[in-house]
Amino acid sequence: MINMIFVVFSIVFAAPQTTSADAPIFLASNPPLAAIVSEIAAGRGQAVSLLPAGASPHTFEARPSDMARAENARLLFYTSGAFDGWSTKLPVKTKVPVFEMVPQELRCRIIGEHQHNHAGESGHHHAEESGYDAHFWPDPLTVKAILPAIAGKMCDADSAGCETYKRNAAAFAARLDALHAEINSALGPYKERQVLFTYPFFTYFLKRYGFQNIALLVEVEGREPSPRHVKETLQSIAASKKKIKAVFTGEQLSSRPAELLAESAGLEIITLDPLGGVPGRMSYEEIMRHNLKLILKGLQ
Repeated sequence: MINMIFVVFSIVFAAPQTTSADAPIFLASNPPLAAIVSEIAAGRGQAVSLLPAGASPHTFEARPSDMARAENARLLFYTSGAFDGWSTKLPVKTKVPVFEMVPQELRCRIIGEHQHNHAGESGHHHAEESGYDAHFWPDPLTVKAILPAIAGKMCDADSAGCETYKRNAAAFAARLDALHAEINSALGPYKERQVLFTYPFFTYFLKRYGFQNIALLVEVEGREPSPRHVKETLQSIAASKKKIKAVFTGEQLSSRPAELLAESAGLEIITLDPLGGVPGRMSYEEIMRHNLKLILKGLQ
């Protein structure tokens, strides 16, 4: 039943003020990328997310309906071959690996076993490129850094819209600066606080805003934590300088690791949404503000 639903629905990020039936279509492998591309395409084209809400980018596979969309798309934006390489099977002439645009100095290394083996819940395995974490979008300033490159690719695909893309990228960059300042101010009272995230999906956010994740319970998605790892994590919680009150997990991930810790250490489970793509979490800023509100709840 779930697979049937996925075939019917896809997420279209319509660019404001676009009315032409010939508007360029830009495919994105997941909702956050689509939200970013949509900001740059505003007034000229539209971005379509291939990944349905609630699905995992690590395990999803392209559908027949996606093949049809690919025939009319100017570009396909995807994160990386290890993260959502399934999208590269689509017959789009130009495929753009967005993580390659992230400046070297802004990239976060993958921790532990996850560095060597990126496994999805269905058992798919991929070699992670260069040992870097591809979940870059929870950091607004990293997103800002790649906007010129994204706009450049869109200019190459649609030269008539190039001025629009460059103007939109500059306007979005200014809003990202404001969003960063907003997040930084809200988190100010909690800087240097220790936190507990079960999965490595918010590493860029934690690094940007000065938080330390005391343990990584699940290094490879789809794998249950060992009893020894759970025990060590509980010891880290007990030794934390400031009492850990919540464990953070993600909507598209198994809640079992967080439930183990919540039951054993009396923690509240806070479920973040790193991907969005649902009403109220369609734009990049909506996704970030939704998660900020939940993170503040966990810290308080």
